Amino acid sequence: MLPNIYPEDLKGFAPAVSRAARLLSVASLGSVVLQGRRSFAAARSVKLTGAGAEEEKETPLGVAALLMLLAAEVVGGNALLQPAKDWPLKQAAQTVQKALQKPQTSMLERAVEIVLEVLKSKQVFAALHSAVMICLLLGALLTAVVGTVLSGGNQRKASHLAFGVGLFLPVGFLLCGHATSWSKALRPSNDLVTAFEMLLRCAALVVANDATPSSFAVFQVASLMAKMSAAVATLTLAQDLAPVRADWHKLVDSHVAQIWLPILLALLWLLVRHLRSSTLLSCAAMLSLLTSPVALALAWPEAAKLMGLPGKPEAGLTRMVNLLYALTAAASLISEGSMGVLAVMLVLQLLARIHGAEIFNL
Repeated sequence: MLPNIYPEDLKGFAPAVSRAARLLSVASLGSVVLQGRRSFAAARSVKLTGAGAEEEKETPLGVAALLMLLAAEVVGGNALLQPAKDWPLKQAAQTVQKALQKPQTSMLERAVEIVLEVLKSKQVFAALHSAVMICLLLGALLTAVVGTVLSGGNQRKASHLAFGVGLFLPVGFLLCGHATSWSKALRPSNDLVTAFEMLLRCAALVVANDATPSSFAVFQVASLMAKMSAAVATLTLAQDLAPVRADWHKLVDSHVAQIWLPILLALLWLLVRHLRSSTLLSCAAMLSLLTSPVALALAWPEAAKLMGLPGKPEAGLTRMVNLLYALTAAASLISEGSMGVLAVMLVLQLLARIHGAEIFNL
């Protein structure tokens, strides 16, 4: 007989589910990175050997979708890019410094402790996630641009690249021209940040091209479902829906219209456009089930006992998600190769320009 589950039992799993949503979003880019590298390697081989061009392949997701996802992460991670005394990554560097001073029995235990200590803070986790996503998306864009140049700038790829650049270049000029006003409007505590980020992300999922890997769509569906599950566990979704249920006119200027309706539309689009196979639908459903607070509240306490995890089951689950996130992020960045290294260096140079080079002094 299954135990009774109450709303209070679900709140403890909300932090782990929320972090799992970010984990799934990073994992979704793995196939995009690998497919982009294969196209890049093929284009470089044709350029070096002078062999006949193979069948033309589109950039995974497309340049416009990559640019929208990158813009969404920049907007959502604006705390990473704004000067502040309590800058999250400075806190992470101090945490690493303290952890390195503690004696450990092995390098593996030291690495695990550093990861757990750094990712313990919600603000640091969010900032690191934004940095990882920006590096991954920037690397994917660099791969797409260089691959287009090496392939001879054929008409189809060049038109896609021109479309993406032409779409976002005026927006970039607008943002640069009003940087102070936008930085005040897009503060981390402002609801406009969350709404704008979700709008850009959902728009990117809609404009993704036919070369989008199926695994990207699977992980994105699971990520969005996990985000909704975390909101259900914390009663945030119920609080947002209550005014609209009482009076549907209040749908205007509400979180339902800003966040939840775009998520539902993006989910519907992914299911119709990219997840037509029953196998893909089953994978997305399984991942969504694994990040469901109800399923976790039923199964995880017993699983934690069998694994011998100390402390509360909710805290043990959060630590496990943090470790999985660190492994997934590291593997994704390494798999980008030289373009990933270049993207990381560009992001570090940007952060040093904004916050000063002393931020990297431990």
